[in-house]
Amino acid sequence: MDTPGTVMDIELAVSLKVSASTLRAIGDDLYWIEQRPELEGRSVVVEWKRGTEPSVVSPEGYSFASRLHEYGGGAMEVLELGGPLIVGVTKDQDLVSFRPHGEATLIAQGRGNIGDLRTIPGTTFLLAVREVDSDRPPSRSVIAIDVATGTITTVLSGHDFYADVVADQDGRFACCAWDHPNMPWDAAALLVGRLTLGSRPQLTKMETALGGVERSVAHPTLLDGRLVVSAEDGLWSRVVTIDSQGGDISWGHADGFEHGVPLWVTGRRQFARLGESFVGIARRGGFSHVLSESGVTVTAIDDVPDELCVLDSGFAWMGGTSEDLGVVVRHDAKGVEIERTSIGPRVALPCAISKAVAVSVPSRHGGDVYGLLYLPDAVSKPPVIVHCHGGPTAESVATFNPIVQVFTSRGFAVLMANYGGSTGHGASYRRRLDGMWGIIDVDDCVDLVVGLGEQGLIDPDRSAIRGGSAGGYTTLLALCTGAFACGVSHYGVAELTSLAAVTHDFESRYLDRLVGPLPESAQIYHERSAVTRAGEMRGDILLLQGLDDPVVPPSQARAMRDALVSNGQSVELVEYEGESHGFRRADTLVDSISREVILFERVLRPGARS
Repeated sequence: MDTPGTVMDIELAVSLKVSASTLRAIGDDLYWIEQRPELEGRSVVVEWKRGTEPSVVSPEGYSFASRLHEYGGGAMEVLELGGPLIVGVTKDQDLVSFRPHGEATLIAQGRGNIGDLRTIPGTTFLLAVREVDSDRPPSRSVIAIDVATGTITTVLSGHDFYADVVADQDGRFACCAWDHPNMPWDAAALLVGRLTLGSRPQLTKMETALGGVERSVAHPTLLDGRLVVSAEDGLWSRVVTIDSQGGDISWGHADGFEHGVPLWVTGRRQFARLGESFVGIARRGGFSHVLSESGVTVTAIDDVPDELCVLDSGFAWMGGTSEDLGVVVRHDAKGVEIERTSIGPRVALPCAISKAVAVSVPSRHGGDVYGLLYLPDAVSKPPVIVHCHGGPTAESVATFNPIVQVFTSRGFAVLMANYGGSTGHGASYRRRLDGMWGIIDVDDCVDLVVGLGEQGLIDPDRSAIRGGSAGGYTTLLALCTGAFACGVSHYGVAELTSLAAVTHDFESRYLDRLVGPLPESAQIYHERSAVTRAGEMRGDILLLQGLDDPVVPPSQARAMRDALVSNGQSVELVEYEGESHGFRRADTLVDSISREVILFERVLRPGARS
């Protein structure tokens, strides 16, 4: 059988595509940021009190998003000052405060980008990371902001980048820092010190506690005097605890789990207090769990948590499940779930939900390559759409995704490829891509299709490939292999040398490790560029590009189109006004997904209904 039943309507799927981040709490009341397509991608603050439905509490017309390191994070924090006081970073990078359902008050006008807001308990101060992008190169520092007066004090500078800043009421301080040419998952150091509070906070006794040289550290969290972090030991990112004196360092949890996530965005808290102990998020193969300090799994099998926060009565987490794009869940002080709510609209779906199955096949480069397979209902050996995540240091996770359901409900299998270079499988798997971007990732995608075809799960002769950003680059080069009948690149990388010259500062040296340093590796950059290999590409190609993209600018997609046209290839370029690196508006999402469906059905399932 190769005919799907009831399909997922594209407009419905887009309405469900609500993203959430920045989970925070005051007492047992929870707050987070939701980005909603129907609001033209604006992000609002939501409050959830025990026994009630979540509601938007931010002032109408405001959108909260940080542009720190371009990808942002930590754009909101909540203080207990005579009741909850929410402080947020607006889209213009102004800092404002407001009470739930109240009007906004300007704390400080934006000067550059700001993010990673963090309270200092018991004070009117926030810590944050500020990026002054008018400097050349951009400069970054850790600042303290007095929300009562708007006074801003620089407390730490000198490194190229900072993230995950934290301090407690006793003045203990920690943060992550790294410098070019490293990315934070390559060599971030844990800095610790003492913060003297006063009218202008100052740092003293600064030192490097962990990481810094081919080792990464992330997510420092101060819990009752102990500092808890995720730190790589060369094999895995493990839980590390440091006592209040800084002397007793303990490494926890077994091989096979990754703790922490790459610092693409800041402010994603990964640890929370639980009684006299703590819990943390552990990842393995696209799935994640909340584990106790002793290694006991706290969450249910279908839960995929992404962020944690501390409650007076226990802890809460935000993430997804096999049937929910987003949920927020409360647990009591013993770790027992007591309440959960869905993020975004609650609607009955018209189609069967396809759930992710972890798959692996042998890689031609040794070891295995991993992925998550979503199969359509009652379709034998379906055509397959391979999805390449961005980064490339990222990971596809096993949560409900309404866009995946658009494809599976139409009879396509969707294979989320966690190719070499992805996180979640240990340091050596991530480092497989060093110097090999455009080779390992492409070969792994082909090996997955071939291997799963040999297992009888998919039809390898009817395969397409899609991806965004770095995943768009993999998509384009994969079309040179003959394994895919068509491909869709969302704001994908096309020409490496120009990208290294014009992309934003955070990733400006990323290619040093993925390809090689310039100018020594100039020939490799030319040979690995997708535009160079346009003549080898086969199949129909759809290029989708936002015109306000500072990461992969429109010139990349236009160069790719021109190279394909000059080689007589079938290509369409669609550009979207007002879209950046990642589409956010409902009309853009509906249009782009509709174009993909038309392409895949025409090429992989001629005659299928849309």
